[in-house]
Amino acid sequence: MRAHHDHPGEPVSLPPTSARLGLLAAEPDRALVVLAADGELAVALRENLDRQRVVVKDARPEEVEDAMRSCHPWPWMLVGAVPELPLPVVAALTRQPVLVLWYGPGPVELPRHARRFDRFAELAAAAARALEQEVGGLRLAIGCGVDLPCGGYSRSAELQALVAAAPAGFDLPLSAFRSAAHALAAADLPWRPMRDPGTRQVGLRPAATSQRPPAVPRQKPPVAPSPDHRPLSRPVRPGPGPA
Repeated sequence: MRAHHDHPGEPVSLPPTSARLGLLAAEPDRALVVLAADGELAVALRENLDRQRVVVKDARPEEVEDAMRSCHPWPWMLVGAVPELPLPVVAALTRQPVLVLWYGPGPVELPRHARRFDRFAELAAAAARALEQEVGGLRLAIGCGVDLPCGGYSRSAELQALVAAAPAGFDLPLSAFRSAAHALAAADLPWRPMRDPGTRQVGLRPAATSQRPPAVPRQKPPVAPSPDHRPLSRPVRPGPGPA
């Protein structure tokens, strides 16, 4: 049985809405939501990604809120190809660490950590790399969660997002990654969510170590020989006298 080190996080918070085609089935595994005007982008991604590692959900703009709500606790990734985002989705992306990849020109409401692509091959390759990403022995598990280098397992959706986004991060408050920090500390791993001073985004970084310089071993002073162990001086023999 895998050892769980944390809680997966709070479900994505979106207001209730009526989907034109009914509610989408709940998805406990890692999920990628495709937001596009038709199903071609979702079909192409399904053909390019490992289905054991991610479930691809296809949604139109009027369905995307329900699609995101169906992912527990929130979508691992949002891939889009539309010019506008519904405001509740924009709000959700400012609260939870969701990887965002965009095909073509992106809406102005996208978070700063979103990545934009002009070619589908590059977008699909980026999504595949995120699934296979490894940081210090941390890897995305089959289904959902993260396999730990110690042989344990974490269900933290926040840690899952950080590993997949590495070495980049998220334009979110550091407080959005509490369960990831707890999972790493509980497993005694030398990684923590930290804000990069250059990009100002939160990503996985080596845990801070003490700045104190290493202790220098003290040299023992030389020990003077005791009087009892001093070498005896030999008497000086007189030289031969004059002839």
